[in-house]
Amino acid sequence: MRTIGPKEQAQRDLGARRYASGLTDEGKAGRAERATKAIETGTARATAAADRAKAKKAAKTAGGGKAKPAASPAGPEGLRPGTKQAKMLSMLLRPEGATEKAICKAIGWKKCRVTIVRVCEKVGATLTKKVAENPKGKVTTYFATMPAGQRTPA
Repeated sequence: MRTIGPKEQAQRDLGARRYASGLTDEGKAGRAERATKAIETGTARATAAADRAKAKKAAKTAGGGKAKPAASPAGPEGLRPGTKQAKMLSMLLRPEGATEKAICKAIGWKKCRVTIVRVCEKVGATLTKKVAENPKGKVTTYFATMPAGQRTPA
């Protein structure tokens, strides 16, 4: 293979730039062909990308998406043992029930009324409340009951 000098390399580079920019007759025809080819290639690439996106979406909806974490020992009820929500539910399931104040003290939260409702909805428990009067004011005690045949989570 023959080596070329810097002057000859500069001439080749200049010729290539002129050809690519369309300054020569050959370049004009070549540029039109390249433009047509780029459009065809771009269309093919866009179509291929759309096909890949559709396939990826189909795989995700068919269960081929991200792997879900393994079910916890508590089962499909969704409460892991030892969590604050599990502790809250165990207090609510006691025969004497639990007040919001007692639950919040045991868990370390300030307010938890909304979470009480959500935890019971999550596990399918029925939540009832009993309001009692005492000298200091009203005291609301919450009770949770699980449907017949359903085991107590956590």
